[in-house]
Amino acid sequence: MQEASALYMTVMPEHAKILQPFPADLRIATAGVAKLKLEDITGYATLYGIMGMLPDRGMAKDFATQFINDLYQVH
Repeated sequence: MQEASALYMTVMPEHAKILQPFPADLRIATAGVAKLKLEDITGYATLYGIMGMLPDRGMAKDFATQFINDLYQVH
């Protein structure tokens, strides 16, 4: 996630029912993303972009660990 631009996804058995339409949907989605300007990208997309630009892998690990801890914190 930190060093290269990549597609990050999780595939589970439940996804088998959408296997046929997936390639066409992926082409449409990537074409839309390719048209975005950097300043228009928000939410989790910015998280992945920032992780890719961190100069120190240790920073990326610490950031990801804290993010997951915060995400699953019981209130």
